[in-house]
This record gives sequence, C-alpha cells and structure tokens, in this order.
Amino acid sequence: MDQKTIQNAERTTFQTCMISNVQESHGLYEQLKRWDLEVVKRYVVEKEIFPHDLIEQAVDEYRKFLAISLAHPDRDVPISEQVDKFWHAHILFTENYTDMGEEIVGAYIHHRPAILDNIEGLEKSFGGDTMRLYHDCFGNSDTFFWSSACCKRCTCHCKSGKVVIR
Repeated sequence: MDQKTIQNAERTTFQTCMISNVQESHGLYEQLKRWDLEVVKRYVVEKEIFPHDLIEQAVDEYRKFLAISLAHPDRDVPISEQVDKFWHAHILFTENYTDMGEEIVGAYIHHRPAILDNIEGLEKSFGGDTMRLYHDCFGNSDTFFWSSACCKRCTCHCKSGKVVIR
C-alpha cells in the first residue's frame, strides 16, 4: 500500500469514528434528558448558583457535557467553569448521581479534581478539543456556559467499562 492509500484509510477510519462518537453522544444525551434532576435544580436555585431563569439551560449544558465526555472515553474532555458548578451540585445528591451513572453507563461516574494534570494542557484541550466536540455534537455553544474559561480543576476521562471523570 502506498502512503496516499494509507492516509485515505486513516482519514476514513477517523471520520467513521467521529460519526460514531457523535451518534453515541446524541444517544447518551437523550438518555440523560430523561433523568430526573428536579431536586438538584431546586438546590442550585436556592443556593443562588444559577438564577431560576437559567436553570433549565444549565441542566441541558451539563447533560451535553456528560454525553460528550462519556462518548469519548479515549480523551480528556475539560469542562467549563459554569457547567462544572452544576456538576458539583449534582454530586452532592449521592443517590441520584450514583443511580444515574448506573442507569446510563452501568457504572459510577467518578469525579476527581485534575490537580496533578498539566493545567496549560487542559486549557488548550478545552479551547480546542472540548469546544470542537461540542460543536460537532450540538452545534454552536452558549457563551455564558461555554466561554473560553476552562474549569482548570475538572476533566472527564473514561476507560473501558470503568467510567472515571476527573
């Protein structure tokens, strides 16, 4: 096989993988949309983490982040500061959070701060990879929830059967 044939095969494999991951993101997103987060929403509004008029969008962006992250188990997917606020609130409701992971992906979705990771690398990954994945899966992002500010503390990485979000 010549170099051009190999490059074309690699490009086709990559494109097929991207289509598959986008489809998987959409499937996970649909499952996540059915998950009841009412108690978390009430908490977030009561604690003034998000105002009442933004809570539905905050929930939707959180679900999109999880869908993208879980559909791309081979890469770190840094989260935005705004979306991370809802994620942290959801984790406080341990039964709901644990049950969601078990139901959606068959495992607990671990969250670990990325304190030992290369922060500069996470910022580059957020600015490039995360936003590209978001655009590929869901179109244009809302700049309030997905500004150029990376959380710098939390990222998502999932490995074969065991879901680990850091």
